[in-house]
Amino acid sequence: MATSGTYTHSLTLNEVVSEALELIQAVGDGETLSGDHLDRGKKTLNNILKEWQTQGIHLWTYTEGSLFLEVAKAEYDFRLSTTRAVNTYYETTTTADTAALATSLIVTSAANLTVGDNIGIIQSNRDMFWTTISTITGTTVGIPSPGITLATTSGAQVRNYRSTETLIPVARMLDVRRKEGTDYEIPIVFESRKDYFDLPNKDQVGTPIQAYYSRQDVAGETSGIMYLWNSPDSSVPVINFTYERKIQVMVNATDTLDVPDYAHQAIIYNLARKLIPKFGCGAELAAFIVGESEALLGNMLSFDTTLYPIKISMKRY
Repeated sequence: MATSGTYTHSLTLNEVVSEALELIQAVGDGETLSGDHLDRGKKTLNNILKEWQTQGIHLWTYTEGSLFLEVAKAEYDFRLSTTRAVNTYYETTTTADTAALATSLIVTSAANLTVGDNIGIIQSNRDMFWTTISTITGTTVGIPSPGITLATTSGAQVRNYRSTETLIPVARMLDVRRKEGTDYEIPIVFESRKDYFDLPNKDQVGTPIQAYYSRQDVAGETSGIMYLWNSPDSSVPVINFTYERKIQVMVNATDTLDVPDYAHQAIIYNLARKLIPKFGCGAELAAFIVGESEALLGNMLSFDTTLYPIKISMKRY
């Protein structure tokens, strides 16, 4: 017997609202939604999605990001285009010494490089010099004049990211690690606001060992500010972090739900439950929908978790 070979399916805003309104019998099966139906359903659905994010229903939003550091700079505002915070970057190394003011360098691999990319090159003083890629010929990468500020040696680290790359907005920061070399990550202690601002000498330069992330949860803001202590020296050019990205809201009738398919039924029934006071529903049907919404939400919560192996240790006396 042939199977589809497909493992996921999606629902649009129009489909979710239609299903919910059909459940409470506010519209007939297959009936076209009015503009009022869609608008009221959309507002309620978006409120549910944002409320769920505050309740810990968000495993699918776990995302990796990276922040490129500047020497002696402790504060990084993710809302600014000048902050080099990205979800994806690439690494390579130089294969030959590069002189100061050179406008080209030879790299181990140019497979993940494209013209127009932002490119950072570790110079001889360990600072990262940023520019853009103007040409690529084989493994020779061209950069605009006046070229690299200081000389680099063979084996210097090179990092790049697309010019169109922007960080997916942050809902909550989970952990931060500093990148050392190409293979090692060292955890950075996450502090509360009070503990961070109680630290002495915010301008002290060294290896970052503590961090505080300030969410800017006001209208129109998409991310916050990362504070590091110590202010980074040249030995740590980048930190990596894990965070919960913000769930996208629904805007247009054809927009697809920004949630995995295992959450669809829970969303439909919980939306139906929230719409009962607005559109009305018989008492028996309302009780059924309330019960189903709670059960489906519980099932989703139990699935929306990470399983860890059980560790058993034995002590010898």
